[in-house]
Amino acid sequence: NNQLVDESIPLYDVLPKGLTGLVPRQFYPPTARVDELLRSRPFAVRRNLVVQFRVDGFDRGHSSKLARLLRAGGAEVQFDRISGNHQTPSNVEDPAFEELRDLVLGYVAEVA
Repeated sequence: NNQLVDESIPLYDVLPKGLTGLVPRQFYPPTARVDELLRSRPFAVRRNLVVQFRVDGFDRGHSSKLARLLRAGGAEVQFDRISGNHQTPSNVEDPAFEELRDLVLGYVAEVA
């Protein structure tokens, strides 16, 4: 995600001023930097789970690109596209949260 925080996080603009100063305006590191790092040296984690949400205007194809870069560096990658959006991981009331939880728990059990 290389969007500005106020474009990615609902209600960012209504946070008290003291809190907005603690949150960077852009996610770090930017996707271009992540890509550069993955091309320049192998990623230390051998097995990786990359999740792309079906309704996510912030991804812009970066999840699939990330998976390709990790594989090119020799990592094992499980790539899954699931329901939900960029906020699903933090919203237990989102119906897609359960799908994400089951995916992650299944992956962890498989790795262990």
